[in-house]
Amino acid sequence: MSDVPPTPCPFHPSAAATDICQRCGSFSCVQCKQLHPSLCPKCAQRHVAFSFNRSNLHLFDLLSATWNNAFKPYWLELSVAALLMFLIPSIAGYLLRLPSIFFSPLFVNNFGSSFDIANILTSFAGLFLFQFLAMVVQLFLQCTLQRGLVEMSHAAWSGQRPTFNMLFDFKTGLKTVLAALLIALPGVASAGLIAGAITLLSKTGSLPISALSLAFITLISIATFVALGIWLLPATLLFQPFAENPDVGVMEAVRLCFERCKGFRLQLVGLLLISMAISSLGMILCCIGIAPAMALVNTYQTGFWKALSTPGAGEPFHSQLS
Repeated sequence: MSDVPPTPCPFHPSAAATDICQRCGSFSCVQCKQLHPSLCPKCAQRHVAFSFNRSNLHLFDLLSATWNNAFKPYWLELSVAALLMFLIPSIAGYLLRLPSIFFSPLFVNNFGSSFDIANILTSFAGLFLFQFLAMVVQLFLQCTLQRGLVEMSHAAWSGQRPTFNMLFDFKTGLKTVLAALLIALPGVASAGLIAGAITLLSKTGSLPISALSLAFITLISIATFVALGIWLLPATLLFQPFAENPDVGVMEAVRLCFERCKGFRLQLVGLLLISMAISSLGMILCCIGIAPAMALVNTYQTGFWKALSTPGAGEPFHSQLS
């Protein structure tokens, strides 16, 4: 039986095909790789290099480039990934909460031997256990899938076809959960301190709870949360370091978010406002457009991160993760 002859490259018929194009899936050869490491010559001609950096970052120009260069060629893959990012945690949470029905007081009262203190404690313990388990699993899956969607957006910006196996890096997903909890600690601690102070002052009587004092406490609380929110704005890009480099540490990822956003807080606010407008438009369209809107927002924010990671003219900035 004779050996099967190698498949010829469609762009260089005299050469054997050794790879496939990451954009269109057609065959490519060694000569093609000399033009572009992952694209065929046809896609390499159409591929536009990323041209934004820390010196020329303009939000609306970046949005236009996001649509034309990264989102439009791969909108279907990115939209399905965004839909899975919502569906998988929701289904998992629903399934994990189903057993809690057997610990509800109504079920124990109707089917239990007696509705006494022991049964009440057992029912509430069971409810708490399954609710807590569902919440933890949902958080883990949400962070894992969102990091994967961001990685797919990075691939789209690089001209490579996003693949769904990027969604399920559970090891890195666990690190994103830890980083998210670390970021959330200041907000939780501030809320606890404010609530505790108000409760203590109202019980001891050292501060009369009048309309004026209540308004003052409310204003202080709002100002505290606004200041804290402004300070934590870089945390909205928390998934980007893990998508850029899965081996990055938790503390390093948090540090990178704040380091990259130095001097770009105003642009980050604009980015978030535009992202909210895109998401709102997706919901207005009978929720049909929410998955593409979420995918576009993630791709847009990934482009913003890539621009922050690219030094401008004369800027001593290291863009690569250690």
